Amino acid sequence: MYRWLTIFTLFLFSLKAIYAQEDAIGGVLEKLGKYAENYPQERVYLHLDKPYYTVGDDIWFKGYVTIGAYNFLSGLSKILYVDLISPDEKMVQSIRIPLISGVTMGDFQLADSLGEGNYRIRAYTNWMRNFDNEGFFDRVLPIGNARTDSIVTHSSFSYENSPVHTVTAEIAFTDPMGGPMADMNVNYEVILEERNIGRGREKTDEQGRIAFNFVNKQPFNLKTGKIELTLSRSQNQTVKKIIPLKTTSHTHSIQFFPESGHLVAGNLAKVAF
Repeated sequence: MYRWLTIFTLFLFSLKAIYAQEDAIGGVLEKLGKYAENYPQERVYLHLDKPYYTVGDDIWFKGYVTIGAYNFLSGLSKILYVDLISPDEKMVQSIRIPLISGVTMGDFQLADSLGEGNYRIRAYTNWMRNFDNEGFFDRVLPIGNARTDSIVTHSSFSYENSPVHTVTAEIAFTDPMGGPMADMNVNYEVILEERNIGRGREKTDEQGRIAFNFVNKQPFNLKTGKIELTLSRSQNQTVKKIIPLKTTSHTHSIQFFPESGHLVAGNLAKVAF
């Protein structure tokens, strides 16, 4: 009889310990749930257009920010930070792009002065800085240098709208160490919307620079184009370069249109612009 009483007592103590342990686990899970609710965790994912790049390329990407254990698209953060980091852990570029319902798109333009190596692209939100880096997007990105001409270009543009829309292009040529490429013959062609609107020949000065003007007769219709350069380094060696023209005007055109019908002086109307 005493033996069975002892066994029953031990059984009761075991049940009590099990229930106490379950209560403790339940309490921990409840606290974890409240923590996740009060401090939701975000994660960033980037889809890149290519697995590797060369200098002068554009890195195009689409970004997604998810939140919580089920990875729903996040509406918490409104800005995504994307960094390009060099092989020696130095910041090369950093951009801030808006998030709309957890989705965004952007790009990095790789300067042709970059050295080759294994770079890193890292993306995160400001909210994620409150926690560890586990949710950061961090990926190694091989960038090669396919340039064989060893010429780096630096371009700038200025605009004059009177009496005609004139664009002045200033282009400097240096070697990879920054030394000027002086006394070099440069042929150029300016192409806007597949139309050649200017061409000429210049020689770089002591600072490795050239400057020339071209006229855009339709500044609001012709916004994009390129300058094609042919560089003569010697009698038997020529190098071709392309400089993109994203805009040929620093002014803005705002035109108002009635939603329907015509604008009539003195009458209220909706317009789109």
